[in-house]
Amino acid sequence: MPLGKALSKAAAEKLEEAKGFVTGAAPPPPRAYGLTLKRTPPETPEDEPPQSQCFKITMKCCLIPVAVFTWIIGKLLIMLIMVVGGCLYPCVGNAMLAMIFSDPQAAAQSGKENAQAAGSCLLCIYSVLVFSRKQLVNPLGNLCAW
Repeated sequence: MPLGKALSKAAAEKLEEAKGFVTGAAPPPPRAYGLTLKRTPPETPEDEPPQSQCFKITMKCCLIPVAVFTWIIGKLLIMLIMVVGGCLYPCVGNAMLAMIFSDPQAAAQSGKENAQAAGSCLLCIYSVLVFSRKQLVNPLGNLCAW
């Protein structure tokens, strides 16, 4: 079989696989500071009733300055945890750095068990890291993309 036909057949198979992912249900709307950022036009039942553009602009003007402040605090906390992780590495070992530098979603599954085994101090650091990423850093991006 010529190389061009084999590649086009493989590309067609991958395209069919990808169609299943594209037609999936829309994720729930993001949240920032307890406010559900409803999409326009509505994509899910959580997006109902739609919010007016005036409401969105007013909320952005009120919340973006707060979000910038919390983004700075969150980034400083994350940097502090990274520095502590780098300085304490010889004493603590690989478990702490694996939790700090890993993706929060993946670390929530595997890192939490490691943190409980390593002690309550690491669990506290892990909780502060996850909190700062989800509640202090992410709302600015969610508000700007709203």
